[in-house]
Amino acid sequence: MVNVAIVGMGWMGKVHAKLLKSNPKSRLVGLVDKDEKILSSMKEQFNSDVYSNHKRVLNKPEVEAVFISTPATTHYEIAKQCIKAEKHVLCEKPMVLN
Repeated sequence: MVNVAIVGMGWMGKVHAKLLKSNPKSRLVGLVDKDEKILSSMKEQFNSDVYSNHKRVLNKPEVEAVFISTPATTHYEIAKQCIKAEKHVLCEKPMVLN
């Protein structure tokens, strides 16, 4: 089983959360978004820890992989930080805009 956190709980983040939650080979251990309203509804819906900053999940040893579903302009920097924290990274496309 892989413990996964999702960074970015917009439309695509919610799709990935539903898929990960229904997959017996994954466990959703963290949801990250800057919007507190979104986080409170996601916490109830997915019964997962929530964070307003992705750097907090990077310090969690139980987080093995991070799914990045933020706006494309943020993908590279977040992915780089995840890799430095020795987390597996799954990223929405595109990775960078130029």
